[in-house]
Amino acid sequence: MKKKILVTLLTGGLILLASCNKSDYDLEKMIPEEFHKIVYLKTYGKQELNLLVTGKKNVFNYSVLKGGVMPELTATADLKVMTQKELDEKYSNLENVKYKLITEEAYTISNTHFDFTSEENYKEFNISFDPQIVADDSEDDPDAVWVLPLYLSSDTDSVNANKNNIFLQVTDIVRPLVGFKTTALEYHEESLGSPLQSISLPVPVVLNVENTGWNIDCSFATNADYVKSYNETHGTSFQLLESGYSFDESLTLSQTTPEASINVKVDIKDLGPGDYLLPIEIVETSIFSIQNGKNIYPLAIRIMGYIQNRDKWEAKASSDSKGAEMEGDYQGGAEHAIDGNVNTFWNSRWKNPIPNPPHYLWFDTKRETLFTHIRIVPRDVFKNEMSGKFYVSDSDVAISSDDSSWKEVGSFTMLDTPITQIFGIVPTKGRQIMIKVESSTDGNKTACFAEVYAYGM
Repeated sequence: MKKKILVTLLTGGLILLASCNKSDYDLEKMIPEEFHKIVYLKTYGKQELNLLVTGKKNVFNYSVLKGGVMPELTATADLKVMTQKELDEKYSNLENVKYKLITEEAYTISNTHFDFTSEENYKEFNISFDPQIVADDSEDDPDAVWVLPLYLSSDTDSVNANKNNIFLQVTDIVRPLVGFKTTALEYHEESLGSPLQSISLPVPVVLNVENTGWNIDCSFATNADYVKSYNETHGTSFQLLESGYSFDESLTLSQTTPEASINVKVDIKDLGPGDYLLPIEIVETSIFSIQNGKNIYPLAIRIMGYIQNRDKWEAKASSDSKGAEMEGDYQGGAEHAIDGNVNTFWNSRWKNPIPNPPHYLWFDTKRETLFTHIRIVPRDVFKNEMSGKFYVSDSDVAISSDDSSWKEVGSFTMLDTPITQIFGIVPTKGRQIMIKVESSTDGNKTACFAEVYAYGM
């Protein structure tokens, strides 16, 4: 019985198929009309928009596609921009984000109406943005998120509901800027009498965005005023390197050379001990602006004088931590800052009565020297930051901290690190050195050094 039913069904199906073939079956009658042709956006949904302020329009390309089971049919579609009210209802209120429409003056859409012939299955359009207008609006309302929400519609044809909108959101507005790749100050250190005659190095210059074809001519010069401002800001004692150097005064950044370097050479054979600064500045570019904070490269050169013999030095302090109730008889005194033993130290008094800063440490070196650098070795367990000033006096008698013969020659900040630190001072002739600790992050505001060295000639 089952075999008869299957045979009957199979026979009926073959008859029906033959009938369809004979009548040239019309597919249009089998599938609902809304699936005959469907239009949709190739790129859809939320899209990030990064704008580049170059003085030229930013152009982005998009497409409208035609599909469906009968793509040979003609179709029509329109591209529209949401109103602010629609934007708020559909996005701002739901996401609790202050979306704002990009102003009409800031963009142009090349085509918003699309008529597809039977042979066409896609149409292109572009959106041209004026980044400067968007940037100005963004500065006027920095809390807003600027967007251009578009949607596709048609009065005659179906639109894919999942691919009918594109939400262009400005996520970044970048201005191409020229600057040095790094402006961090790093010392090029040599010792007095070094056999090295000169220092040569490349200093790279870059564009902060991808170079898509610009030729950017850059010119360079020294900025002598920078030395004074740098010293005042950082408490350093740099001298301007006035001569004995050369560098390329121009270069060109291009698409093939997005990073280029100026070559710098400094003759050091005749430099005396001290810290020198050569501030090289980008003074002009043919296009685009110079990046703030990246416009000056500070080439720092440190010529170390001779380390001074401390065998005859005498040391004293405004207070110390010697004594059985503190560090014991063999620790904590000023003399331990010059005993050559990093395991001993000077520490200002840390037990009641505890003196407040400033704390003073004096050294009589017993001979006149041109002092150029002070090196301080921190106590390994003293995890605190200290700052203060250095002084030099040419007096050959014991003097107090307020004596008028002291000359302030530099400042320092001892970082919270066990690493030895070297501080340049204004090269000054004298016999006595005073270290004034003005502040300390220690709970008792005490000061502590393991060793103190002086350099000069």
